[in-house]
Amino acid sequence: MHRDLVVAIDGGGTKTVLIIADASCRVLGVGRGGPLNAVFVAEQEAIASVRQAATAALARTGLTRSAVGGDELPVAALYASAPGASPEIISSGVSGLLIPEAVLVEGDEFATHAGALGGDCGVVVLAGTGSFAFGRASDGSIASAGGFGPLLGDEGSAYDIGLSALRLAAMASEGRLPHTTLSTLALDHFKVASWPDLARMSLSREAIAGFAQVTSTAARHGDATAAAVLSRAGSDLGRLGAHVAGQLLPHHDGSLKITLVGGASTAGPCLTNAFAHAVASSDNRCMVGPPAYSPCVGALMLALGMVGVAMNDEVIRNMEQSIIDNPELREYSSL
Repeated sequence: MHRDLVVAIDGGGTKTVLIIADASCRVLGVGRGGPLNAVFVAEQEAIASVRQAATAALARTGLTRSAVGGDELPVAALYASAPGASPEIISSGVSGLLIPEAVLVEGDEFATHAGALGGDCGVVVLAGTGSFAFGRASDGSIASAGGFGPLLGDEGSAYDIGLSALRLAAMASEGRLPHTTLSTLALDHFKVASWPDLARMSLSREAIAGFAQVTSTAARHGDATAAAVLSRAGSDLGRLGAHVAGQLLPHHDGSLKITLVGGASTAGPCLTNAFAHAVASSDNRCMVGPPAYSPCVGALMLALGMVGVAMNDEVIRNMEQSIIDNPELREYSSL
């Protein structure tokens, strides 16, 4: 029996990462699957994403069926960071592959915070396909903001950046706004001949978010419209983090770190400089710093916590070596 093993799942709007590790935080296998956010994908697609990631991770562990004494691998705990996903989705996804003694499924704020802050206090602002901020003070108080989805929120997210850029590019294509290379780049990106053709397309939330990367590239090449979109997104994200920090500071000793993670955090200086300026303008006790680890590593830390493993020096050394050895775990990491 492999009851000294733990499993961590980090799933979102575009991908799922599953980690199998031992109780000393040596990672044995990592697998990837499709989207898991059950708010935006069908239940069967979410289950398939978990199964795909679990199958890939198991294949990399080197633990054959004969080694584990059956078709399923017994593990001590499974922690899943999966917005919108139920324990039933996770259990169905690993059925026939893993037998966890304990399962805990939570939203992505806890693993994102644990990874970005390395288990310490502070505020994390996640800007992926969507956006939210979550923080913890020294007295244990927690606070959050955002996370209202594409209709009411997601400010500063890849979706928000992509949609804003497309709207401005559409107006520029008719001469209602100054010229922007985004007008041509959008047609190339979505492989259409004209803006009326693009307007008739049924674009998913993920497809619109995908245009954020094109916007970042345009900004790096000097496009003023793209730079303005990213600057506004950074300011929105900075104010989001500062709002959560403002709720926590009365309950916190000393300064409070605010860190930005997610795909939009790599958009470039137009966004990150605006983020830092918005935080600095809010309160001199707030400071911007880089994230320590990725959300999937945060999920692994929480999985270890389920079996009582303390993050001592040896465990941290093993974890950081595993991050170095597995490129999938280095996303948004300072290592």
